[in-house]
Amino acid sequence: MRARFKDTPRERRKFLVSLSIMLSVVVAVLLWRAIIPWPSAWLAWGTVAVMLCVGLAWEAAGRCVHRAGMMLGFCMGRVFGTLFLLLLFFVVLLPLGLTLRLFGKDLLQMRKWPPVAESYWKIPRPPGSLDRMH
Repeated sequence: MRARFKDTPRERRKFLVSLSIMLSVVVAVLLWRAIIPWPSAWLAWGTVAVMLCVGLAWEAAGRCVHRAGMMLGFCMGRVFGTLFLLLLFFVVLLPLGLTLRLFGKDLLQMRKWPPVAESYWKIPRPPGSLDRMH
């Protein structure tokens, strides 16, 4: 599958601004949790500000940052999407199916039918009074 994304100046500006805000918040959280010291935080914020200014002023640099960020996001989405679906299957669906089979439950009613049935049509119940529906 190939990544498709909008590559317009407006989209690049939005991406650069949101990336800068996100990176600044990450640096602030690292500083708040005392993982990095103040000089490193100022250096990181300065780097983010320079990246934002250069990306907004120089279109080729902004395009490179935008393209790299979109490709990284696309690859991460594919990996984490696959991992999420595998986790969902092995943690939820597989135990549920094994438990239902262990207790002999047939929620789709597939085993009730004769093997050579001409039709799987069920006769509907006769309609009742509309006053007693709820």
